[in-house]
Amino acid sequence: MKNVLFVTLAFCTVFILACSKKKEDPKPPTPTELLTRTTWKINAIGYDDDKNGEIDTPIPLVACDADNTISFSSNGSGVFDFGPLKCSDSETLPIDFNWSFKENNALINIDGMLPGGLTGDVNVLTLTETTFAFSRPVTVPRSTNIIVINKAIN
Repeated sequence: MKNVLFVTLAFCTVFILACSKKKEDPKPPTPTELLTRTTWKINAIGYDDDKNGEIDTPIPLVACDADNTISFSSNGSGVFDFGPLKCSDSETLPIDFNWSFKENNALINIDGMLPGGLTGDVNVLTLTETTFAFSRPVTVPRSTNIIVINKAIN
């Protein structure tokens, strides 16, 4: 009797294990999903004098710039918002823009004029669930790259 019970129990265990579905590993989010799933807020900005993708000379953020946000939508539109603290009277309404990835997601093209002359292609340095860093060339006050590091706020 014990053998029959043991065999039945063993058979049921093997059957249940064989029929259970193996959970698939979740697919990592795409760059578009990473960029569009949150609103981004400037965390740091500075010059990359040796152009190695890291800030060499930080630029101090004033409070009225530190609360600015940028959001990207999956339909290719975006919104730059000046936040509650305004640096000037002209910073009243959010700025709408369009965007698209280029060169296998290595570049983002900004179609619109955002503060700081941000328009055209920017190099994506980092894009994770919590950090979005990009760089672009500048010529004033010196010829170098400027890096902007954004952090997710929601």
